[in-house]
Amino acid sequence: MQCTVREVQLWGVTGTGIKIGKGSQVIIKGGRVIGNGPTPRGTSTGIHVTGGNGGVHVAQTDVIAHLEALRLDASSGAGSNREIFIAQATLDSSWRNLAVYDNSYVDVAGCWTASAEDTNIYISPESTGSLLSITGGTIFNACAEQPNATAAGGGCNGMQVHSGSFTLTGVSVRNNRGTGIFTGDKCSG
Repeated sequence: MQCTVREVQLWGVTGTGIKIGKGSQVIIKGGRVIGNGPTPRGTSTGIHVTGGNGGVHVAQTDVIAHLEALRLDASSGAGSNREIFIAQATLDSSWRNLAVYDNSYVDVAGCWTASAEDTNIYISPESTGSLLSITGGTIFNACAEQPNATAAGGGCNGMQVHSGSFTLTGVSVRNNRGTGIFTGDKCSG
């Protein structure tokens, strides 16, 4: 199935803003998916890609103030997602802005990911086959807006990669309270 979600405004999301079931090719272009707060994050998921998907594109879209702005996992039972493309998007002010819990290939181009309360970009220890490619853009300000936050327990990082592989080219990583780029034992980058 192929679907396009274009210029949609979702405000005050309390559950999941956009959930992509198994076997879908979806293009999300423009618009905003804003969580339920309180500022900066809520209890919601902005976009949830549930597994078995290929050709998911998120372009020029703001995903702001969620528990997880963009979550990739295999919860549908259809296995890992194949390829996810994120271009010129904003993932901002969530607990985790991009959270990968499967073996997706994730291509990120020119994105702004900032002001996470835990980590701007998180790859789980179970994501041993994941491949993250980031070109351009900014990874900025993890926990910096929380005067009492500490980097204890590995949080407050710009990017936290516990497994899989990644490449960064021309990316600005700055002003994160914890470590700019934290890599775990199962990571190759």
